Amino acid sequence: MRQRQSKYIRVYESLRTLLADENRGDEKYLLPERELSRRFAVDRLTLRRALDLLARDGLIQKQPGKGSLILSGVRDVHRAGTGEPVAFVLPRGAHRVDRITEPFNAELFYLVEKELNARNLDLLYTTVEEDGGLADRILQREVAGLILVSQIPDTTLDLARTLGLPVVLINRESDHFPMVLEDRRNGFLAALERLADLGHRKILFINGVP
Repeated sequence: MRQRQSKYIRVYESLRTLLADENRGDEKYLLPERELSRRFAVDRLTLRRALDLLARDGLIQKQPGKGSLILSGVRDVHRAGTGEPVAFVLPRGAHRVDRITEPFNAELFYLVEKELNARNLDLLYTTVEEDGGLADRILQREVAGLILVSQIPDTTLDLARTLGLPVVLINRESDHFPMVLEDRRNGFLAALERLADLGHRKILFINGVP
């Protein structure tokens, strides 16, 4: 069964429809947040999450002290998805950290899927072998973009560059693609400081997979 749609997604969809029907001429702004919150019967935090989605879609521009400016070209942006899914790609290895059932990967997949569903896009899950090959659908450019997670082989990154598709890496470093990385240094320091505050002095560090 499909999960009940979040409140902020419902507000986002309603506002997106209103913006698509808006007759633009002079500079126009959305109603103030207080009025929109009352109109949709949601709190300000929920409303702001919906407005953030509209801003990321290029439908509005938040202007401090003024409000949310309705941008031109809304009708061009307001359309269904491309019909092509975004591929969520993990390395196919023996290490548990790279499995879709690993809690971090499962939660990440779920959250990305929710965001894409709000944009009428689907999420395709696939894996790559150690030799770096990619699924046929990806090679044939039947996807809208790639999310490459964890220690994807270098050969896969090289192949992805040749496809001309939007690519984002998660917990994987590269000189050629945008990355979302854990702040491992500060996280490690925070853990050490906490242990030290508790009085521990003999601390053993065990690294991840070789």
